[in-house]
Amino acid sequence: MPSWKRIRLQTAEDLEQSFDLITSYIHRPSLASTVEELSFDRIRNYIRFDDPSNPPPLCGGGRTTDYSAMVSLRLNSPLSPSEVLLNRSVHALPMPDSQKQRVSTAILWKSQNRAPDPTDRREVSNYVYYRHDEHYEYASAVFVLLCLLAPNLQQISTIPPADLPSEFLRAANRGKLAQGSSVLSKLSRVKIFTSTHRHIVNDPRFYHRTPVLSSFRHFDRFPNLKSLSTQAIEPWEDDDLSTIPPGLSTVKNISVTNSGMDSEFMGTLIRMPAELESITLTTGGRSVERGHTFIQYPKTLGKCLEQQRETLKYIDLDFDQYLRAYKFEPPEVEAELGAEPRYDHFDDSDKQDELEEDAQADLDLVADKAESLRRGHVLHSRDLPNTKSYGLTIGSFRDFHGLKVLRIGIKALLGPVYYRRDLPSGEIKTNAEGEKEVMKTWNLGLADMLPGGLEELAVRGYKTGENALWDKEVDNLKQVIREGGFPYLRTVKGLDGGNGGHEEGSVGSGEDVNDPDNNEDDLTVVEEEQGWVEAES
Repeated sequence: MPSWKRIRLQTAEDLEQSFDLITSYIHRPSLASTVEELSFDRIRNYIRFDDPSNPPPLCGGGRTTDYSAMVSLRLNSPLSPSEVLLNRSVHALPMPDSQKQRVSTAILWKSQNRAPDPTDRREVSNYVYYRHDEHYEYASAVFVLLCLLAPNLQQISTIPPADLPSEFLRAANRGKLAQGSSVLSKLSRVKIFTSTHRHIVNDPRFYHRTPVLSSFRHFDRFPNLKSLSTQAIEPWEDDDLSTIPPGLSTVKNISVTNSGMDSEFMGTLIRMPAELESITLTTGGRSVERGHTFIQYPKTLGKCLEQQRETLKYIDLDFDQYLRAYKFEPPEVEAELGAEPRYDHFDDSDKQDELEEDAQADLDLVADKAESLRRGHVLHSRDLPNTKSYGLTIGSFRDFHGLKVLRIGIKALLGPVYYRRDLPSGEIKTNAEGEKEVMKTWNLGLADMLPGGLEELAVRGYKTGENALWDKEVDNLKQVIREGGFPYLRTVKGLDGGNGGHEEGSVGSGEDVNDPDNNEDDLTVVEEEQGWVEAES
């Protein structure tokens, strides 16, 4: 039997291949030391048939709903001597008592229900149908066992954890396994993805609704966790934004790319780690399934980033396509826009209701919130104090002394474009040359917003001649750079903007691929999870 570096649990073939492997690991745990990567997806239905052009109908209409209830797996009785030994070995592993019987039963069920070789047609008269739920239970058990038995497991790619994996990971993440257990102690990288074979997400035009925060919370305390990532998602509508209180996670790097997000969700991710070093949050490349939009308030993000300024080294933000001015726009701006004041906050009664719901739902969450408060954190970004002048921008990065790389949109730095208007008519004012008069929405010059130790700068979305005030700020920044104002700056992109997002001299942003339905080249493609990889001898 070969040694494996990477194991995937996704297809029928994967699961059939995994049985002999996992039983060998159970009896000889040292064999699992080569496993470094694990991928877990929803399991495709088990169908074997002679004529591929005439497949049988699926039971229950071919449902592929999430599996959330315990399956009643029937075992032949009595167990064979080898099965008795297997059962004892599984029960000896350091997993929650509530899971031992389920995991053991799933492995024993599989030992008694091996599928025929899909390439050996002699054993298949017409087709053999194995219930999806039973195999999902088995796959979940294998996932748990690999987490327990592979001491060098460094990377997990998985769908949002649910049921058996969820229960196990929550216990392991919070140190609730057997005393002295080192399960997943070397885990450093976690990727959350949406299943590649549910019909809803097979349409690549849309962001995939995913419970990102609750998924990340299954992993956020492992001691060597370096990165959490996901792609092409929009937050699940029921995802509680208080799921992860700030300042407690061990993760250093967070990446959510080509996704639909609002500033409150992004702010929660930014504030989640105790010491954040790298943050990548980008939008664009998909469409929103239900036709709504997301709202990004730059000041909210600026205040959240401010909480991590001592440790941040890398910032990559692309949210200009959803940018709005402010939660509370200055009266003069509201007046010029002719807009009604917008209020986006909760009163004290809402907060009290939230605390009461916590006490009924999740004692760990209550404890986390108390610990976060004890460390001096503010639970909600809306309650963060103003520490600098923001105008309608993300604010200055001048005091981010460790920041080396900044990739960001021009609107985040200098605010959205507003034109001066005559009131009450609302007509846009023009100057003597007939050009529209642009409002200045920032307080600090562009050159004064950047840290002196910056080594790489990329400004997204800037196009020469689009905004005279922006042109002036960019020209001044280029002059400061030429004069040595940023002595460590080695790479600069986007300050010689072309006339379009894809032209030479400009750095494209999510605005360039805001609605890619009619141009497949703009669609963000999520790569299929890799298969099994043998370990090097």
